[in-house]
Amino acid sequence: MELQSINRALSIQASIDSLTGIYNRQKFESLLKGELDKFGRYHHPLSVIMFDVDDFKSINDQQGHLVGDQILREISAVIKRGLRNSDVFARWGGEEFIILLPGTDRSGAYRLAEKLRALLESSRFSHDRRVTASFGVTELLEGDEPEHLVRRADLAMLIAKEQGKNRVHSLVEETHSHLKPRYIGIG
Repeated sequence: MELQSINRALSIQASIDSLTGIYNRQKFESLLKGELDKFGRYHHPLSVIMFDVDDFKSINDQQGHLVGDQILREISAVIKRGLRNSDVFARWGGEEFIILLPGTDRSGAYRLAEKLRALLESSRFSHDRRVTASFGVTELLEGDEPEHLVRRADLAMLIAKEQGKNRVHSLVEETHSHLKPRYIGIG
């Protein structure tokens, strides 16, 4: 019995980002694959939101990494309050986060991303900081692999940043060849 308890605790620990207390990238990738399997059977809509904290480097540079870490924890808490229990929220890396929205089409995901963007913009964080973020939204298309979905969300987020930050951009397919999405490997 004790070994099972230890194994369960280790499994949870391996799934959670130690800084923010939300899912880590590996757990997100695993859950995304499971949702894609469900999509193949039931064809329910499935969307992804990816967001990046605008100008986060300046927070670390001006106030130090401890303050930056605290702000990331606070951002996670603010975003979590705006999500459903069925949504999957994870830290993708650094100051990038990703949300999987089972049963939500692209227009619903866009509305949610706009709500979350406004929520962040109106919140006060540690050291009386204001924080904004750029959001990318996409929906699963027939034939998509996990990396296609994540790459489109990433590209949409980059377009939002290019258009001036603190905004939401939705992308159906990759049409902005001048922007190169960063390598996104899903293992």
